[in-house]
Amino acid sequence: MPQRRTAPWLCRALAVAAVLCLAACYEEEDETISQADSTAGAQVQPGAPAGGQDAGKVAGTGIEWLQVDDTRDPVAVVAGASGVAPDLLAQRLEALSARYRESPRMIANRLLQLWQDHPEVALTQMIADLVPHTPGDEHSLGPVAQQYRVLRDQGRSHAEAVAAVIGSGP
Repeated sequence: MPQRRTAPWLCRALAVAAVLCLAACYEEEDETISQADSTAGAQVQPGAPAGGQDAGKVAGTGIEWLQVDDTRDPVAVVAGASGVAPDLLAQRLEALSARYRESPRMIANRLLQLWQDHPEVALTQMIADLVPHTPGDEHSLGPVAQQYRVLRDQGRSHAEAVAAVIGSGP
């Protein structure tokens, strides 16, 4: 019985289909990450210039978000928005950056968002409380911030929300 050979075009078509399927998986992940990174995007005033002093202001709050192409120091932006001295924020933000995989810019944005939603909690306290007790690079501030917001919206106190999302201690 003669050996049957698969047509070269069929192999190529299957390879292209496999690549497209894999690309679609990554595209969906990229869209999810992009949506999470632009949590504040729906609140940013349209037409705000990228970079500069008025970039990324949240409508009606005066709080600024760092845009992707913004070159300002996240510590300076958080300090300017909160009134907390930059030297008090620098180490605390560095501790968050060491434990979460997001960039310092994204960490600053998420903190400002949480603090805007719950200004009764001192920003320095919020930062200290959101540092994970276990080291590792698998932590992501996005889900932590979202779970914190949901719990607070459900009536939980700051301490209860932090205990649920971070844990009660080492």
